[in-house]
Amino acid sequence: MRAKAICTDQSEKKFVRRDRYDVLLERLNDAQLRLEFYKRYVKWNADLFEEAVGVAEHLEKAKESLNCVVAEWEKATEECSSAESTYALKELPKLKELIVSAKEGFVPCVAVPVEMVLQSLADAIIGRKRSPYLALGADRR
Repeated sequence: MRAKAICTDQSEKKFVRRDRYDVLLERLNDAQLRLEFYKRYVKWNADLFEEAVGVAEHLEKAKESLNCVVAEWEKATEECSSAESTYALKELPKLKELIVSAKEGFVPCVAVPVEMVLQSLADAIIGRKRSPYLALGADRR
C-alpha cells in the first residue's frame, strides 16, 4: 500500500492518492471481513479447534487492527469532497501507524497474529506442542 498509494509533494508532505487508496482499502476491508468470518467459524466450531490454542484471539487482534484503518477510511470518504484527488496522510493516523513503520504497525498488529494462527493450526493438525518461538510472542523484529 505504501508504494502504490503514498506520494510526497515538493514540500515533502505525504499524501495518499485517493484513486489507489480506495481500491486498496476495499481489498483491506475484504481481508478484515474474512478474518471476522474465520474468528466466528473457530468459535462456532470450538470442538474442532480445541487443540489450536489462541486462534480466535489472534484473529480478533488482526481483525481489529485492520478494522481501525477501514473505519478511518470510511469516515474520510464520507467527509471528503469527490473532487479531491488526495488525502493528507497526517489526516489518516491509523493508516499512517499501520504502514509507515512495518516493525511497529503491520508486523506486530497483523502479520504476527496471523502467523501465530497458522502455526497454532499447523501444530494442532500434526499434533505437536506449541513452539517456544510462539510462546515468546513471536518477536521477529
